[in-house]
Amino acid sequence: MAIWNQVRVVIYAMQLSAALTLHGKVSNGVSHVHAALRDVLRTVQRRVKRGLRPKSVDGWTVQQYAAAVRAITAGPPYAVLASELVAQFGGGSAGHEVLQAMVREDLVSYRPYSDWARDLPVEAFCASDGPDCMLEEVVTAPTPAHLYCMRKLTLPDPTPPMASVRP
Repeated sequence: MAIWNQVRVVIYAMQLSAALTLHGKVSNGVSHVHAALRDVLRTVQRRVKRGLRPKSVDGWTVQQYAAAVRAITAGPPYAVLASELVAQFGGGSAGHEVLQAMVREDLVSYRPYSDWARDLPVEAFCASDGPDCMLEEVVTAPTPAHLYCMRKLTLPDPTPPMASVRP
């Protein structure tokens, strides 16, 4: 799983490089970085918005995807325990299947604990405080570009609106 995240980052870097080349340089030699980043983010933004338009065979609902995005983007460290999301999605194998469907569609990613990772604190991987905390897998955005687009996403209300009752 981790190797695919690295490949994805390389692909985005190549897209950025191509976009910078396409947009050329302005007269003072500064690249059109903002335009190039916008081009790269457009692809990621489409992918992130795709989560809000699930097909019947996808395995998740709009509310489940919105809950995952809210949990991930709630604040630093921008990660949520996988077990917490599974519980939100109904628990057991049904909740696990929903999360797996989102991972397969590249909407979210699993992150196991690693001593080498410096972007997430060890506390993000703990279900409880204290020295005997068990390290669990967390769910994050697949890339920083995905996280940026998730934070800009307009999500539906967490609870469906009540039907109006006529007297």
